[in-house]
Amino acid sequence: DRDITLSEARALTRLGIEEVLPPTISEAELVATLDEVVSKTALATQPQYAPTRGRLISVSKSRGGVGGTTLAVNLACNLAAGIRRRRKKVSRKVALVDYDLQFGNVGDFLDLGNSTGFASLIAVEQITDNKYLSGIMAKHESGVDVLTAPDTALPLHSFSPKQAAAILDILTIEYDYVVVDLPQALVDWTEPVVQKSDLMLVATDTAVPTLRYARRLIDLCREDKPTLEIELVVCGEKKPLLRNELLREGEKFLRTELKTWVPHDAKLARRAIDIGVPLACSNKRSPLKSALLNMTGAVQRRLETINSNERGEPSNVS
Repeated sequence: DRDITLSEARALTRLGIEEVLPPTISEAELVATLDEVVSKTALATQPQYAPTRGRLISVSKSRGGVGGTTLAVNLACNLAAGIRRRRKKVSRKVALVDYDLQFGNVGDFLDLGNSTGFASLIAVEQITDNKYLSGIMAKHESGVDVLTAPDTALPLHSFSPKQAAAILDILTIEYDYVVVDLPQALVDWTEPVVQKSDLMLVATDTAVPTLRYARRLIDLCREDKPTLEIELVVCGEKKPLLRNELLREGEKFLRTELKTWVPHDAKLARRAIDIGVPLACSNKRSPLKSALLNMTGAVQRRLETINSNERGEPSNVS
């Protein structure tokens, strides 16, 4: 209408609108504008080169409250902080996605609000594009771009597999690393996430019921993608100096060694959540923060090994 403000017009363009036109536009001007928009769109849909695909890391959990979101948030922040190679800091573009449509709290961990745009996207069953997706993602001071959970709890089946896959396809072109925090429940759109994942972290503890669910989760994911790299992360427990019989039996049941352990520090973890500052972004030193940083290094080394294998190069990652 005639009363639209400049800020409102700019907000529309940030959400993916190509052009905002006045109601008094002439027929000739309208035709010329449409021709220009169609030409730009056609050019954009013709890739001039094969884009490099970023790495997708999905984070799942073997029970609620075990620490999956803590792993996802701190992993993303540590990856964005970069690593030092030959005395030079190497930074990476990182996206963090909260796919827990009902109880996702990545936004709370980072002191960000939940996403109204994500809720709208799901409600209309729209397949998004990179411009709209960029408009609804929050920018965190750590350098991580975040797609927080919808601002209203939605049924998990309201999210279509095509939508889940399309978002990840866009982000893995735009970013070096994409970290996805998954709900505990397995739904139909979990399959495309698993198929596109390069690595899955499973947050667990060593309680027998939790390990049983972890084994079930691993088996189901391997049915969707037999070659999927899976790393179990034991949360809330300090790595034992000696493996007792119970732990050895658990590893035998899981068919894998439990290498990554994140110690328990309820007071520090609770404070990080309450003030919305993840441990990766705080100045406090603690065994918990060190363990999360070491986990990030292990993830990077594992992904570098995957890169070397895909290129057919011998891996020299220690």
